[in-house]
Amino acid sequence: MSKPLVLDGTGKTGEIPANEPLQFGNAALSASGLTTPRTYTFPDKSGTVALSEDIELSYIRAWGNPIPNYIGTGITDTYSGLIHSCLINNYLYLCDANRNRIIPVHIGENGNLAARLPFGSAGSGTGQFASITICSLSNVLVIGDTANYRIITARMTTPDSPTWLSTFGSLGTGDSNFNNPHGVSASGRFLFVCDVANNRVKVLILNVENGTMSFLQTYGNGISTGTALGHFNFPRSILAIHDYVVVGDVGNARVQLGRFNTGTGAITWLDAYTTGASFSPHGIAAYQNYIFISDLNNAAIVVYRLNFNLGTMTYITQVTAADLGLASFNCVGLSYYAGHLYVCDYISNCVHIIRLIRTL
Repeated sequence: MSKPLVLDGTGKTGEIPANEPLQFGNAALSASGLTTPRTYTFPDKSGTVALSEDIELSYIRAWGNPIPNYIGTGITDTYSGLIHSCLINNYLYLCDANRNRIIPVHIGENGNLAARLPFGSAGSGTGQFASITICSLSNVLVIGDTANYRIITARMTTPDSPTWLSTFGSLGTGDSNFNNPHGVSASGRFLFVCDVANNRVKVLILNVENGTMSFLQTYGNGISTGTALGHFNFPRSILAIHDYVVVGDVGNARVQLGRFNTGTGAITWLDAYTTGASFSPHGIAAYQNYIFISDLNNAAIVVYRLNFNLGTMTYITQVTAADLGLASFNCVGLSYYAGHLYVCDYISNCVHIIRLIRTL
């Protein structure tokens, strides 16, 4: 076996090599308290799964715990509760939920990742969170501050320097209230929020110029659970794509598809889709009309194709941990950028990098 590569604050960066142990920590990092060497090995995985006649998924590597090196600092760190992500330009913003912070990660060539210093801390003040989820619109970051029962906006003038803009919401059941806002997604001037414990999906108006938000409308069975279209049980993830929304209705073991009016924001609920009683849709991303859904209970990514003209989704396949060559796959948040899926694993606290390959 090759010698461990030691990242010791000398500015070394790069991908985690396959089958080569990486050792982190020495006296040079004493200021961070991370002085005990730790070695991690991320094996090469060659699992490739065809999605259709013209596209397939190929597992590349795991990136993450610990973070190899914050850019320009020589400091190594670890995640705790990596649950969601979003994109602004070529930066992936990761929610480190248990540590109440957001980590900006640069996406380089071939999907390579390099982290900048995080921002955020535990609390309820400006720049503080209590468990978080995230989305973006233009260069505005939208943060679901779950246990503070509010939505926060920030403008990312530089990748790791937020300018805090506005806050909306408090605990309750009214129009301006949430009870654990978890999934967020934005399109145009509309912000869609999964109000998890109130069993509803809320639509807000988002002013992208100043980050302010205002209530528009709510969908659900009051705050009770329901199984009809437009009713929810623990809705936890949402994606706005074109003029559609896809909602991970976890308690009902399904995703719901709705179409929203781009002028009014009103949603018409079209249909619901499931792979079975254990289906647990915790994250949603898209590439063109392919919809990728992280199924936490089954350690899988479920793939549908959305027909934009008909307003229907067709099941394509379910990609499991075994298909990708992994022993486990605790997938939650998903993001797509430039030919790669980035999958947050909240137990292993790493990001799985999966390449989408066009075969025709």
